[in-house]
Amino acid sequence: RQDQLQSRPFVAEDCIFYIAGSGAERGIYRYGVPSGIESPVFMTNAILQILDVTGDRIVWLESTSGIPWQLNEIHLFNCSTGEDSVVIADPVPKKNADMDGTRIVWEYSERGSPFEHNGSDIYCTELTRGESFPLYVGRGNQVHPAISGDQVVWFNFHPEEQGLYLYEFEPEVEETLPLPTEEPDEEETAAPGFGTIAGILALTVVFFGVRWHRR
Repeated sequence: RQDQLQSRPFVAEDCIFYIAGSGAERGIYRYGVPSGIESPVFMTNAILQILDVTGDRIVWLESTSGIPWQLNEIHLFNCSTGEDSVVIADPVPKKNADMDGTRIVWEYSERGSPFEHNGSDIYCTELTRGESFPLYVGRGNQVHPAISGDQVVWFNFHPEEQGLYLYEFEPEVEETLPLPTEEPDEEETAAPGFGTIAGILALTVVFFGVRWHRR
């Protein structure tokens, strides 16, 4: 396609995804490399930007104001079911989302414009729980987060803390308690069953050393 291409393409397995077209024909398209066939995935007149394609899911940013640089909604589209769901919707601009598994990370510009030097922090949404939370809030402009498994990396542009940062989620561990004996003592209390030990561990890597944070 050579007309009205409006985003850089993304490759997922044997397909290429991109935004193209105008008017009623504008939307997200998929091009099958083996077949050479282009097919529409999601048609919309809204201003949007494809950010990631993982399996049969597409993540994009969308502007509800019609202003190209004020992309404030994060959408998740399931190609198998055709379902478009809004992950985050508020007036704050967002940039550069990335997805892996059940987590989406992005730049959140609550402190100002995403183009300002102190404008953005790194946030995450856990899709299984429907929760969004900050991974790193600090000085400088935090940009270009990327997630793989339990690790998130991004770059901090603050002059005094400039460098590549790493955040690592601590995997959840399920602890199984021993089964009670056949004839427990009368004064023995009931076993609590199963418990979950979970924590989040963040490792920050800068040019001047290594610092650990626990939340």
